[in-house]
Amino acid sequence: MARSRGTTFAVAVLAIVAVALAAMVAWRSSKHRAERAVTEKIEAAAQRGDTVAARPLDPKAAEAREHEEARAFAERHGGSGLKQLVGTEHYNALSPECRGFIDAYVEATDKPDVSAADRQRAEEAESRFGASCT
Repeated sequence: MARSRGTTFAVAVLAIVAVALAAMVAWRSSKHRAERAVTEKIEAAAQRGDTVAARPLDPKAAEAREHEEARAFAERHGGSGLKQLVGTEHYNALSPECRGFIDAYVEATDKPDVSAADRQRAEEAESRFGASCT
């Protein structure tokens, strides 16, 4: 009887391991097929000339990219820039349009956490200022 229990237990463990292994193989295979299907759809759309949406990044990669862009923006615009003109004689002598560009820049960057949209608005205001006011 003891031999029968040991054999039954070993067979049960082997069956559980086999089922788990088969489930893992099936999951990886279905994941690979799904990725391949998405890639084929993107390639087909590109060949037709349709606009192709970018694949969404995983959240960690998107967050890391956002931090890197914020750091690079802070290096380019930190300390110098249009903020230093506010309240000076030069600022007061500017046209209302040029002061508006400076105000838009300051509004977009005068936050502890500058978002991607704020950085875009700030760079746009800075380029408009450079094109129209210098």
